[in-house]
Parts: sequence; C-alpha cells; structure tokens
Amino acid sequence: EIIKNGFNGILIPPKQPQTLAKELLLLLNDQEKRSIIGKNARNFIVNEWGNFAQNSAKLYQKMEEALTN
Repeated sequence: EIIKNGFNGILIPPKQPQTLAKELLLLLNDQEKRSIIGKNARNFIVNEWGNFAQNSAKLYQKMEEALTN
C-alpha cells in the first residue's frame, strides 16, 4: 500500500536475485525513470507519510490502546 511499483519504488519478489539485478540495471541506465521514481517517493513521504516522529507516536498509542483493551 505504500510502494506503488514503478511509480514510487520498485517491488521485487523475494528470493529472485536475477529480477533484482535486472531492475537495478534498468534504473542505472535510465536517469529519467530514476528521477521520476525518486520525486514520486519523496512527494509521498513529504505529503502523505508525514512526520515520522508524529506517526510513530500515533502508532505507539494505537498499539498501547489495543493491548490495554
């Protein structure tokens, strides 16, 4: 739900080193794609993910509530 393949990151199935190598080579050779994915990833973090400390505190509070109920 956070990483959208090809938009703000690249998803690689587990235990598939050939796929990982292929995708890394594609990114190394495509500056435009790297730039677009990087910008999209940063925009997601800044605009949707928000402040890490605040989100961590909210998550901790939710977990604490779930454990005490």
